[in-house]
Amino acid sequence: MNTNCIRNLIHDLKSSDHTSFSKMRIQILNDDGERVGYLIPINKHLASNPFVIQKLTKWRKMFKKYFLTQFTPTENRTKSWLESVVLPSGNRVLFLIYTSSNDIIGNFGICDLSEEKAELDNLIRGEKGGHPQLIYFAELSLLRWLFYDLCIPKVCLHVFSNNYKTISLHESVGFRTTASYSLAKEEHLDEIKYTPCEVFDSNFSEFSYLEMTLIASEFKKIHECLR
Repeated sequence: MNTNCIRNLIHDLKSSDHTSFSKMRIQILNDDGERVGYLIPINKHLASNPFVIQKLTKWRKMFKKYFLTQFTPTENRTKSWLESVVLPSGNRVLFLIYTSSNDIIGNFGICDLSEEKAELDNLIRGEKGGHPQLIYFAELSLLRWLFYDLCIPKVCLHVFSNNYKTISLHESVGFRTTASYSLAKEEHLDEIKYTPCEVFDSNFSEFSYLEMTLIASEFKKIHECLR
């Protein structure tokens, strides 16, 4: 699928109203092919839903230490981010993770989506509930959509080197570390910002910033049952 087609698809995903969720959602299937949840892209309807905004804000606050930019989230700031960054973007989608009982328990994002590659980001399990491996199967289902439906050849992601649980999850589906970057740390009032940089520009050494990559052919070899 070429980049223009991908942008049109992203536009359709985010322009849909609440009545067409069933058409837009990605099913999350376990190893036996049973549905254990689904991923729904945040569209205009969901981006204005107070419950969704409250949940996203709560989860961002819970896990802010794992983001490059760390601040005190507010519902107004979350709403503004959805309206000014997520919805207008032609290469970014943020999904809500639902259990099979229709409970929202987290979010999962894709950014820098093109015909050459995509990047996973904003993965958070913010609530208990659902299948104990729901996030693992959510990642598999999202990758299957990218590799098989959109024919993306490569998917990457970035993660702090001290985020061991998340690194282990990504390794379990096939990602491998392909680069490690030093970080420069800036603090201003209540905000901390980390910027990937060369070693000689770094003023921080507690952890680094890893790039992990998974090639479509490797994913299909490891997970043949998902064909």
